[in-house]
Amino acid sequence: MPMIVVSAYTPQGFIDNTPQDFGSVLRMIEGINNIPEGQLGFADMRSATDLQEYFTLTQPRTFTTIPAQKNASYFLKSNGASEDPDDD
Repeated sequence: MPMIVVSAYTPQGFIDNTPQDFGSVLRMIEGINNIPEGQLGFADMRSATDLQEYFTLTQPRTFTTIPAQKNASYFLKSNGASEDPDDD
């Protein structure tokens, strides 16, 4: 399944082409919580990965603010008609 991992504990620009499945998320939860593999059902029993390759940093990366094109008051006070963000 396609997957995007957004984490301060993932190296910037990291790309991994290892095939993942839904069970990989369950395997990761088992590893974090010291639950024996396969205890959360069929999907985690058959999964070959646990996503640990994404979380290799021991300290989080520094947070960088990305400036928005419009400030918060624009969205709070907007009275315009709603438009679908993807209308093509």
